[in-house]
Amino acid sequence: MARTENSATAATLTVADLLRVSARRFPARTALCWPEGAETFAELHVRSNRLANLLGSLAAPGDRIAIAAETRREYAEVHFGVAKAGLTLVNLNWRARPGDLRPLLDEAEPRVVFYSAHTADLAEALSGSDDAAIWIQLGHDLETRLTSAGPGDPRVDQTRSAEHIHNIVYTSGSTGAPKGVEISHRAAVARAAEKAAALSIVPSDGYALTLPMFHIGGDVPLYTAALTGTPLGLVASSDPAPFVDLVRTHGLTMLTLAPAGQVQQALADHLRRHHRGALPLRVAEGQGDPVPAEILVEATARLGVRYRDSYGMSELSTVLGRWAPAGEAPSLWKDPHQLATVELTDDEGAIVEPAAAAQVGELTVRSPMVATGYFSRPDATDDAFTGGWFRTGDLFTRSPDGSYRFLERRAYVIRSGGENVYPAEIEQVLARAMGVAEVYVIGVDNRDFGRVPKAFIVSVPGADLTTEALDAFAREHLAGYKRPRHWAIVDAAGIPRSPLGKVLRKQLEAL
Repeated sequence: MARTENSATAATLTVADLLRVSARRFPARTALCWPEGAETFAELHVRSNRLANLLGSLAAPGDRIAIAAETRREYAEVHFGVAKAGLTLVNLNWRARPGDLRPLLDEAEPRVVFYSAHTADLAEALSGSDDAAIWIQLGHDLETRLTSAGPGDPRVDQTRSAEHIHNIVYTSGSTGAPKGVEISHRAAVARAAEKAAALSIVPSDGYALTLPMFHIGGDVPLYTAALTGTPLGLVASSDPAPFVDLVRTHGLTMLTLAPAGQVQQALADHLRRHHRGALPLRVAEGQGDPVPAEILVEATARLGVRYRDSYGMSELSTVLGRWAPAGEAPSLWKDPHQLATVELTDDEGAIVEPAAAAQVGELTVRSPMVATGYFSRPDATDDAFTGGWFRTGDLFTRSPDGSYRFLERRAYVIRSGGENVYPAEIEQVLARAMGVAEVYVIGVDNRDFGRVPKAFIVSVPGADLTTEALDAFAREHLAGYKRPRHWAIVDAAGIPRSPLGKVLRKQLEAL
């Protein structure tokens, strides 16, 4: 091995290394807990060793391993087993339809696909006689195979560079076909370090996982738990009861509040009906901009937690954030995290230099947390990186004090009568109207102005909303060119969403 290769290898820390260190230092500490049981770091280390050795007998270097399963203990074990075997994990959204996942499997060509009893129908629809993959069901099938796999650590990952791709997470596809975001060991470890520092994690902490593990909000808490030697709580059900019980039983102190108002409302309602004293929780985090402020206020007050309102994406993890006290609405302004350098760029890609006045531009990022690119999509990768910066595709305002406020996805900006109209800004205003549960704004063609806003409103159950009342509210709180010219009051079920719950705005245009 050449001198530079030796030094590069010595400077590498992998996802598996995070577990190795905690298993050595804290073997008896709880690593994973779920409603039916728990597993120590020593046990997780050995089981992931067996998984790595099993995979090493089934796959060759460079192969990919896929998983389509709900949140569960084996999902976490597969993460570390794949890492130790020097392979790459492909996360599949088990909520998606078979027709949505088939192209992803064809693209990734995994050697092994893990699935569960819960996703057996999906697996049956996706597997076929011409499928070269080995399909393994979590549970009895996997356990039988593990009995013949050795418990020793293969350490294949320690022969790889920090840029080896550990994990592929598919984007939600809300602006087009899903893209496989390639997350290297370097990016995964950096994301864990950022979260550990931002949440000031100490040995007495524990994280309650509320987002699915195929999501970027599911894997980063896993890496962080391994880095800090703290437990990760796993609950597959969306029912608040087992989640609250797990938090109490294991003394979990941190959680993600899902960016869906109905989820947070259900949790707050449960705590209101079944109050049994304070929970051990101290902090929560999430992306609060899509959630009505009053729901966040009640949820954080009921939980008794400070709230870290963040901005991020699969390609970055989180790079902006700001804390809000329990029971207070988070600010729309956020500050850069310490592991990221952020700038605004203009339409030509040039950096917008800070000035005394507020500025608008596309947020661009440099950070060790940044993904490598998009799997099998060199065109998309080239488009996302310019001059050594990652382009988010999101427009922000930067204040003179250096904080940032999200305006809109560049692709969603409405050009109306020569003005830029930002749907997110309109949504934030209309969300304050009495009786509004959800609001989504798109642009529609208009003969006089080119494009004008149209608002889709989901009402609070029992509210007597009318378009006349909404228009009067808009006239009072929005500039004339920002006021929606068209209104639609719809059921929540009528809003087209991706399998992860993101609104598909292109499909809204057809309603």
